[in-house]
Amino acid sequence: AAFDARGMNICSGSSDGSLRIWRTMDGRCSCVLKVVPEDSEASLTACAFRPAFPGATGAIACGASDGSLWVVPTSASQDPSQAPEPVELKGHLKRVRLCIFHPAHPELLCTSSDDGTVKIWHSERGVCQQSLEGDLGEVLSLAVLPTSG
Repeated sequence: AAFDARGMNICSGSSDGSLRIWRTMDGRCSCVLKVVPEDSEASLTACAFRPAFPGATGAIACGASDGSLWVVPTSASQDPSQAPEPVELKGHLKRVRLCIFHPAHPELLCTSSDDGTVKIWHSERGVCQQSLEGDLGEVLSLAVLPTSG
């Protein structure tokens, strides 16, 4: 689960492959989106909000138990019938543990996985820009240190 930038919403992933957006003010679910394809049994295991920035809408990154990763564009209405299709990012071989958008460069998405890698993605172009390898096992935690310059 993750808060949006203003703390008004929380996103959560479910074992049925759906993403839910919850309003923090009243605890109600405002949106349910099926992210994982119907023919998959994968669960959503990680999610993170990306705020809108010049030239791009907001989005939610969702990682799954089978290594799949999606970026789901969000609209101001958060109406499921108006949501664009999720964009799949391919590269992890095992469960995605964490998703974090870079605080100063929100187009960059960082993910960690049980495949022992950390990947840096350009979330707008849908490409892996760098794969950090060297962990001997599952990458269980991830953080981005903002810099002052």
